[in-house]
Amino acid sequence: MPNKLSVNAVSLALDSAQLVHDNLSGAVAIGDTLWVAGDEACGLDRLLRDRTAEGLHFVADRHYPLADYLPLPDSADIEADLEGLAVADGYLWLVGSHGLKRKAPQPARDAAANLKRLATVTHDGNRCLLARIPLLDEGDGV
Repeated sequence: MPNKLSVNAVSLALDSAQLVHDNLSGAVAIGDTLWVAGDEACGLDRLLRDRTAEGLHFVADRHYPLADYLPLPDSADIEADLEGLAVADGYLWLVGSHGLKRKAPQPARDAAANLKRLATVTHDGNRCLLARIPLLDEGDGV
């Protein structure tokens, strides 16, 4: 695949401080609004289309912590590992990975230590998430 910008490319302006910057795992567009989720965060980011820019360009607008809208099974500082977003009937739907969590192998450790790390799995309730949040028009079409 050639490494050049396609005419149909979408550009996203994300701040490097945003967790979704490095781990985008889900996105859904509604008009000039783009909702994005990352698998390391416990929230959603709303991006708005910049109509002054050439092409389809979205700029980060606001972060929405899930704990402000949903009763989370685990604390709000544990990731939700969101994997998908959808919009239907006035709701933003989100789904977590539903997978168990394990630590990654470390190059500095020997094989036995890494096998022990990989053998230990934990359950985070926030990952087993299927939820819908009502979308409200703020009066400006967003």
